[in-house]
Amino acid sequence: MAKTKLTSLQKTYQKRIDSLVSSRQGFSDLADVLRHSDDCFIVQRSREENKIYDEKWVANLETGFEAVDMIIKNPRTFIKEDAQVVLAALAKRITSESVQNLAMHSEYVREIDDKGNVTPDKILSISTEEDFQIYENRFVMTLIKKLVIFIERRYKFIRDHGETRNSDVLLIHNVTTIDGVTYECDNRIKVSRPSDDNGQKEHNAELLAKILRLRDRASFYLHCPFMQKMSGAKPVHNPLSMTNLLLKSPTYHKAYELWKFIDSYEKLGIDYSVKETNQSFDDTYYKEIYGLIMGDILTLASHQIDSSEVSPSLSKKKKITPRVLLSLDDETFLDGKFTYYEFPEAGDNVKRAKGTPAPDKDKVKEIKQAEERRLAEEKKKAAEIAAKQAEFKRKQDLQEAMLAAAKRKKLEARLAQIIAAQQALQKKVEEERLAREKLEQEKARQEQIRLEKELLEKTREGVKKEAVEDKVDDAKILAAAEKERQEQLALEKKKEAEAEALQKEQQALAEEQALQKAKLEAALAHAKEVEIAAQESAKKAAEIAAEEKAKLAAEKAAQAQAKIAEAEAEEKRKEAEEKSKDEKFLFMVNKGHPRPTNPVLPIAKTPSPTSENKEKVFALRHTKPTSPALAPIKKSIKFAPIVKKKGDK
Repeated sequence: MAKTKLTSLQKTYQKRIDSLVSSRQGFSDLADVLRHSDDCFIVQRSREENKIYDEKWVANLETGFEAVDMIIKNPRTFIKEDAQVVLAALAKRITSESVQNLAMHSEYVREIDDKGNVTPDKILSISTEEDFQIYENRFVMTLIKKLVIFIERRYKFIRDHGETRNSDVLLIHNVTTIDGVTYECDNRIKVSRPSDDNGQKEHNAELLAKILRLRDRASFYLHCPFMQKMSGAKPVHNPLSMTNLLLKSPTYHKAYELWKFIDSYEKLGIDYSVKETNQSFDDTYYKEIYGLIMGDILTLASHQIDSSEVSPSLSKKKKITPRVLLSLDDETFLDGKFTYYEFPEAGDNVKRAKGTPAPDKDKVKEIKQAEERRLAEEKKKAAEIAAKQAEFKRKQDLQEAMLAAAKRKKLEARLAQIIAAQQALQKKVEEERLAREKLEQEKARQEQIRLEKELLEKTREGVKKEAVEDKVDDAKILAAAEKERQEQLALEKKKEAEAEALQKEQQALAEEQALQKAKLEAALAHAKEVEIAAQESAKKAAEIAAEEKAKLAAEKAAQAQAKIAEAEAEEKRKEAEEKSKDEKFLFMVNKGHPRPTNPVLPIAKTPSPTSENKEKVFALRHTKPTSPALAPIKKSIKFAPIVKKKGDK
């Protein structure tokens, strides 16, 4: 029923109550009596419950499970060697240790032939076995078992106590006396609805799904092949032995970190926050509550049992006789002699009046017998009471056992129903999956058949088309091959002509270089002679000038230095131009003619200049002219490039 409809009904109901109270005096008087009652309290409390899962343990387990995955896929092992002396025919593996053992035990030798070959009767056989149950793997096995317990404990608690609800509770207590009749009214009304966990409902659902996945993975680890190989292995306990594998192997060290986290984490993985708020009441709310109490009183007053006929079979009548129950102190101090039937009665503890004769022996004997009968009867009654109490306790225990058995059977039946429903659901899901897979396979098969048919048709058409086009293609291929052959022949002829032209150019270049070399040597010899003559004339002119005037000599010397600087600058410029021309010429020669396919002599085939020629060139380039007579001579000299050999320095 929608909330708006309930609100509409409440307004209609309240209008009816208000009209009755305002229009009729009896309802108004009853409301006043209820309002002025001394024993009345009303309280309403709102309760908001929120939960949030702890992400820390989920994240740590996800990280640690990656290491556990890698370990169980490829666990470390240890090779055990078992050495045993067996007959030589039964030996499976012989090592150097077997030979050494045979050398130390000559009794195992059967014979030694003339060539020194030894035939043993017995020999040490070394058998190897791969041992999975090393300490580190036993540590992982124990860690998996701890993980299963760790996750299952938290999952059960979250499953049983994970639901949070927001609720409102209204408690009403009122005791009112009307015309000597006391009416007690106790109402408790509770409204609850699922909580949104303060906006964290979706986040909590995701974490719960992760917890379920972790639980499934831990269950898989518990029954994986690794655990089957570790069956019967002894588990490890704290404190752990920190082996090199646990310290230095990344996967085993992560597993060790997960072990430490499990030991240190003591929470249940879920936190609750509860907020309770008391409702404040106004006059309108009080009127509605008093109308509710008034309706309860009127309903009970009009349906009392005394005013209606009740069948005797539906009513029970019993008489209750009060009795005194002895406490532990009573039985301790009275030594069990004080029973329920030993309370004083009329005539007990009455003193004999004065002047009354004392009872005789028969009277005393009769009194003693009566007292003994009374004591025996009391003991009998006490035994009957004890038997009844034991029988009552036995019946009560039997009833509790029957109730427990019935409850257990009910729970087992419920569990069987749940398991059967789950199995049926799984079977249905599996059948649907198989049917869906079968349908998909059939569709795939039909699609494959269709594609094969299309491919076959295309292949047939292609074969027909190729058969028609083959004749035309063969003629085209032959013409293209012939054309390519002619082009290849023309290209080869062209290459041969180019190679011959290049060889001729290289020979002409070599001859030109030899001619330039001869000219250079003649120019060097003439330059040396001129230089010697110039030096002698300059020396004489300097001596004559020095004798005549020192000042004039200094001026001439300065002028000579200036001319020398100008000559050097001009010489350097000319040398640079000549060098640039020579390099450009060689570059054009090398660039203009591609390298021939056939090996030819290198361009720089001219002999290297002798040491004498080198000295002449050096002297010519670096001697400062003292006379302007050298300038026209040096300007007329052209230098050819000097090609060095590997042995020249």
